[in-house]
Amino acid sequence: METHVFESARLLLVEIYGSLSEVESGTSVRCKRAEKGKITLYRSKLAPGNRGEIAFDVDSMAARAGKSSSETREFLTELKSVNGRPTERNIKYDWPRVGFSNIEEAQFIALRLRHFFGMTPL
Repeated sequence: METHVFESARLLLVEIYGSLSEVESGTSVRCKRAEKGKITLYRSKLAPGNRGEIAFDVDSMAARAGKSSSETREFLTELKSVNGRPTERNIKYDWPRVGFSNIEEAQFIALRLRHFFGMTPL
């Protein structure tokens, strides 16, 4: 089930960010293209109960959306709050993270991201 939830989330994010590259350690996949918005989708080293966590580079995300960094941080804070999942923290990058435990939560995150980037109405 864990693999199915993670893979479903990965496919949802591919629709938004394009292909995601596997990280050498095997802990995650990522989009490294700034014009798409840099993200890392973690499959391990997660907060208890999560099946995945998405870390967002605020500056590249803001640039893609045509919004300020503060607006983007507010959006991510609200998204994490509404979703209600705790997340781990990567001290090296310290990007905001949003966690999910099931497919419905991953779909909700993807829907909100699509809206944030102007890809679909909410």
